[in-house]
Amino acid sequence: DISVSITSRNNEVHGWCAQNAFFSNKTTKGFTMSGYLTGDTQYTIGELGGTSKSIITAGAHVAQTKFRNILGQDVFFSADSGQVTPFSSFGPTSDGRTKPDISSPASLICPANSFSVDPNGNERANLVQGTAYTQGNRTWYWFGFEVTSLASPFLASCIALLLEADPMLAFQQVKSVLTTNTTTDAFTGVIPASGHYQWGFGKLNLYKAISSIKTLTSNSEEFTSGMKRFWHNNPVENQLVLFDKLGKGGKLTLQIFNMYGEEIEINKVKYLGYEGDFHHFDIGNLIAGQYFVRIFTEDGISSTIKLIVVN
Repeated sequence: DISVSITSRNNEVHGWCAQNAFFSNKTTKGFTMSGYLTGDTQYTIGELGGTSKSIITAGAHVAQTKFRNILGQDVFFSADSGQVTPFSSFGPTSDGRTKPDISSPASLICPANSFSVDPNGNERANLVQGTAYTQGNRTWYWFGFEVTSLASPFLASCIALLLEADPMLAFQQVKSVLTTNTTTDAFTGVIPASGHYQWGFGKLNLYKAISSIKTLTSNSEEFTSGMKRFWHNNPVENQLVLFDKLGKGGKLTLQIFNMYGEEIEINKVKYLGYEGDFHHFDIGNLIAGQYFVRIFTEDGISSTIKLIVVN
């Protein structure tokens, strides 16, 4: 046995698991060492971004426990479905903030493989049975495995869908929508208001998150037969035409944002007036690119569209 003594006058010291070893106040024969403390498993969130205040940090939990490989074998993973994965890092941060922010599926996930794999090679047991993509003598399979690196892109793809539902969401709004619309269950237990050092604020629930956005926007954005109120020509070269499906008339005003969320000066867009339910805008001063346009009506309704401007 090896004893390690670390002292600090003004700071708190933590010791963590290291592969199959761990810091303990007991010897391998079970004798308790007076004056020594057992190491904990907290504060393991990585410093390479995971602790940042401007990043939504994903913990990892088990979504499913088996898949069938190309050999016809069922491959099982030991953790219970719904449980936190053993490789998911724990919070809080060293300054006491809750991390991770939310828990995302990371085991067992079967993503598309980014490189060609030999079906007769050593990795064949992890290749998922089903459709593969072949080009020439190279084949790309679905690949079954588990890793925290899967939790992050899973969460990122859900954020992309949130922004598709409402492109105007700022970072803090996205984070709030996600962390206040999570799932809790027997595995997470009751999540404290300040969050949990393993689960963050609960398990990712995209359906609840998007539903909350639609609830927030339903009072300010009208839909007709399940579609948004305005039709528009897209792409646009010089003149944007908006068709009001409800035909209520009245002047429209616009806010235009580039893909960085920066508002474009409104003097670059000229309202040419309307004919019946068709509203015309001169956008010849906008440079080619993609924009988000928020439309405001005289009756207090707003709607957001995506616009592609070409030269």
